Amino acid sequence: MPEVEIAEILGCSRSPIREAFRILAQEGLVEIQPGKGAAVAPMDPSMAAEFYDTRALLEAHATRLATPALTDEDIGNLRSLLDGLKAARQDGDLNRCRVLNDEFHRVLYSLCPNKTLTEIVTLCWRRTLRYGQVRQRSPESIDGTISRKERLFGFLERRDADGAAGMMEQIVLSGKKDVVNTLTRE
Repeated sequence: MPEVEIAEILGCSRSPIREAFRILAQEGLVEIQPGKGAAVAPMDPSMAAEFYDTRALLEAHATRLATPALTDEDIGNLRSLLDGLKAARQDGDLNRCRVLNDEFHRVLYSLCPNKTLTEIVTLCWRRTLRYGQVRQRSPESIDGTISRKERLFGFLERRDADGAAGMMEQIVLSGKKDVVNTLTRE
């Protein structure tokens, strides 16, 4: 549908439509094709792998920097999220598990003292959100998530920055494996 029609339907000028498409392209959700408009970006396994590899590097480093700065209150907040994740799994609420898992990551990265890194991690995270939606969630996969988060939490609690960073890298690469396997089966 042309920009003009979209603007008409929404009752606005073409400028905000163009800006919205530019933002969506920056997020990796659409591809802008000169003279043709915008199209939904394909779900590409190799692109997903690149995103997850980049996330693994950045998120591991953000975790490494955040770990020594964690306060007892921060540890308590992360423990509460992890306990909520386990309770949601017990209740069989897989959607709530996803929300709490994402929140655990978001809170941890927000504690990184390098705000530029935190912003870049957030951008990478948003770019991979749609890839994460294709992951096949099951009670067993949530059990694996909880097990990995428990190990990560142990490193965080001991303020072992290198151990926490290594565990975060494993967590992100586990997500990569799930996503790439799902995309290559489809």
